[in-house]
Amino acid sequence: MTIPHLDIASSKTVGKRIAANTGLMVGSKALAAVLGLASLIIAAKSISITALGVIFFLHSYHLFFAQLATFQAWQTIIRFGMDDVKNNDVNSLSRLIQFGYKLDVLSAIVAFIGALLCYKIVLIFGDIFPNLLGREAGESDVSASFGMVALYCSLLIIRHRGASIGVFRLFDRFDVLAWHGVVMTGVRFIGVVIAALLGAGMEGFLLAWFVGSLVDYLSLPILAARELSKRNLLKPVLQAKASIRSPRKGVWPFVWKANVDSTLAASNVHLPVLLVMFVFGPIWVSVYRTAEEIAKLLSEGFKLLDQVIYPELAKMVSVGEVEKIWRLVMRAAIILLGVGLLASLFIWLFFGTALGAVLSEEYMEAAPLASLLVPAAALLGMAAPLYPVLYATDHPERAIYARGAGVIIYIIAFFALSLTIGHMAPGWAAIAGNVVAVGLVMWLAKQALDKIVKQEQEGGVSDEVPAPGFGLIGDSKARIWGLPLREWQTRAFKKAGADVTLPLAVNDIGIWHNLDWVMSAELSKSFAVTTDLALVENDTIVSLSGATRSEAEALIGKSADALDGYDFKQVAAGDVNDGYIKSLRKQETPYVLDTKVTPILDIMRQQFKSSYKGITDFVTKWFWPIPAFYVTRFCAFIKMSPNQVTTIGFFLMLAATWFFWQGQWALGFACGWMMTFLDTVDGKLARTTMTYSYWGNIYDHGIDLVHPPFWYWAWFVGLGGVYSMSEPLFIALIAIWIGYLVDRIIEGIFMRQHGFHIHVWTKFNSGLRFFIARRNPNTFIMMIGIMLTLVWADAGVWAFLLIAIWTWICIAANFVSLIAGWLVKRPLTSWMDA
Repeated sequence: MTIPHLDIASSKTVGKRIAANTGLMVGSKALAAVLGLASLIIAAKSISITALGVIFFLHSYHLFFAQLATFQAWQTIIRFGMDDVKNNDVNSLSRLIQFGYKLDVLSAIVAFIGALLCYKIVLIFGDIFPNLLGREAGESDVSASFGMVALYCSLLIIRHRGASIGVFRLFDRFDVLAWHGVVMTGVRFIGVVIAALLGAGMEGFLLAWFVGSLVDYLSLPILAARELSKRNLLKPVLQAKASIRSPRKGVWPFVWKANVDSTLAASNVHLPVLLVMFVFGPIWVSVYRTAEEIAKLLSEGFKLLDQVIYPELAKMVSVGEVEKIWRLVMRAAIILLGVGLLASLFIWLFFGTALGAVLSEEYMEAAPLASLLVPAAALLGMAAPLYPVLYATDHPERAIYARGAGVIIYIIAFFALSLTIGHMAPGWAAIAGNVVAVGLVMWLAKQALDKIVKQEQEGGVSDEVPAPGFGLIGDSKARIWGLPLREWQTRAFKKAGADVTLPLAVNDIGIWHNLDWVMSAELSKSFAVTTDLALVENDTIVSLSGATRSEAEALIGKSADALDGYDFKQVAAGDVNDGYIKSLRKQETPYVLDTKVTPILDIMRQQFKSSYKGITDFVTKWFWPIPAFYVTRFCAFIKMSPNQVTTIGFFLMLAATWFFWQGQWALGFACGWMMTFLDTVDGKLARTTMTYSYWGNIYDHGIDLVHPPFWYWAWFVGLGGVYSMSEPLFIALIAIWIGYLVDRIIEGIFMRQHGFHIHVWTKFNSGLRFFIARRNPNTFIMMIGIMLTLVWADAGVWAFLLIAIWTWICIAANFVSLIAGWLVKRPLTSWMDA
């Protein structure tokens, strides 16, 4: 019988292993980049710049969907497989690897279907932007050849890379990955040479790109199967019974976070090509890709460093050597930044002349653009050792924060700069986005490491307290928010922190609650962390903490006198919770209501009122509550999820942006106000049905954070604004954009300094929040201005100028509060706490 072997022992130190593996991968990618640049030069001299731009678009289009839909199985295999290797657990590792391959297959199918469906949307944008897909050139109208797009995207079906890469990285076989790294570009280079010699035209060069990807995608799983076979693991992996729906604990949350992060990372690679295609057309895509290939000589090695260093960091965390990580990754980051900046200087000084010797004048702008993309790549290199820290310390969501912020800054800067400095916009936008991402990931990585080091110094003691068990006493046929009362109560206490997964045994101690009584959300959270308390309302025992089933059945529902002889302390709702809801910026008396006495509809009204923010803008506070209650109730009845409501709002936001841009104000404000209304509904639906989640909050607030600057831009365009610093309307737009960012920074600094929001410090700050220059008040001002254009032609322009002025008045008020907060020596407290 052959025995599988999982050993990955090495006599080299961590630093030497990282250096050796990095050398392999950087050498591989450098060679691949040279071959890629050579292929590009040959193609550029053989076919038109427009045709080459179309090829680049198709290739980036299929890769964008591949990254968008692909679950990064390799990260999951390393994160969880490292423990299996340490424990020599062949069965567990086999199931994990098979799970990874199933994820790859599922991702491939979803990517292919998504690419075909979304291509129709691309064609719609092609009608909006006449220069899209080569229509201006007339040489190669891809939009009329859906079959060619479908054929190229069929590569997605066989693109199963994640699990195979995970196998090689887990077992430290970077030598295989290094050789495989030149397969695609090597095959493509041969194909390009053949196409050039035969004069094959665009179709021949497109075939070269296609075959290169085909060989790459097919060869990697074959090489991985060979590696598994050498370790006698192939048969166990094939015979394993891995559940795609229920893998080991913690896998799916990790997978989802890793997928979001990888999608954002892919946006830095493929999104620029798509944006350049839409804004500047296929000719500039060719120029941009030429510059990008130059930058790849540097950046490809950087991108792979996280793949080299991640397994090593995972090992260090596993064996308790976390305190060594920060110095290791920062040294690598500084070295990579230095190398990148030197390469930038070299390209800036010499590459433009070399490029001019081999390519036509159409490509001359590639050199100055490359001199911007290379320092952007140098910043990317500095971040390369830092992102793996977040995965190794089990905080992949923090990588999403950093990459997401970088992508948002890139998109905003790209569109803003494309209208001002033109073709150099992608380069400066890349620098701006990477500066933000690097700063954030450095801070987040240091925080994650410090937390683990602190725990290790304290003997591995965690501050987390095990969740108490939970049980319900009684029976009811009542329904609330479209749910049976028992299901709603279970959800409520799960959100409060109780463990509702397993029923409590007879002698198990936990939280016990009367099914008929509904607690306020904050009260249930406070009660769930108590012990030996009896919550009494109207002389009735409602809940017990730290009680057994027998005690609960004997006491709950009885008079308070029944507590005699027991060790439970009798408390009222106000004794358990003070009523201040920090997340909603409000003070509210905690309550517990009997469904047999208080009508369900009245309880729902109370819950809806409780779910509302106390300090918000005047539209949300005064106009939306009544209609929002009925819409929230309807959504709960038809079992619509909060994220579905948010998604509808997202598309309404896009529609509003488009109508504003076209100057179709009535439709714009209709869609815009409906979006803001649903922005109220989704949060209330989440809180009342107990379906709120971390990711739902990110999804909702992420949209809220990103879209206002685009609305302001669309208002500027709809008003006929001109991009000139001599135009008051353009100055106002810049002022609003800068003000939006400055205001967020001030609020963030205040929150960081004092632990609560600036808008709840004093009554003045709270009052200002009702009318502060945010999306809803600004939209109201703009709408009034547009309505007044019926009697005053320039009213819309003056409304826009007023928004800019009001923005900076509000910033001045918040800045004064920030300075005053610094000058006050005593710890600050919110007036609502008092």
